[in-house]
Amino acid sequence: MRFNALIPELGVADLARSLAFYRDLLDFQEVFAREEDGFHFLEREGAQIMLVERSHLAWMAHGPDVPFGNGANFALEVSSLSPDWEERLLPHWFAAPFVHEYDVGGSLLKVRQLVVVDPDGYLVRLVCRRAGSEQV
Repeated sequence: MRFNALIPELGVADLARSLAFYRDLLDFQEVFAREEDGFHFLEREGAQIMLVERSHLAWMAHGPDVPFGNGANFALEVSSLSPDWEERLLPHWFAAPFVHEYDVGGSLLKVRQLVVVDPDGYLVRLVCRRAGSEQV
């Protein structure tokens, strides 16, 4: 297995609830778990994330109060944002779907995005990228 150079490890209050969000709603697949450590390693289309129940963390920068992810915003590139998927995620919307154009080194990049909030307050920005004048 290949590990990415940067893999976020998120402390979560309720592992079952977080797994339901990431696996069932965002379609991550479980790669491996260490149940005794309250730890799960997930992957989706090359994106990797680790979830660990906060009671198992050896360190925390802040106290145990939610939202844990206040200020964190993770961009997750997805191949599509279908209307069915957007509707399924509706209860978790932080921001409605929108299109933004970025100048990336002289090339125009159109990006359709949907920002959702996970059960612990971490923001996940689902990003569907299209270059140039392609429809988003």
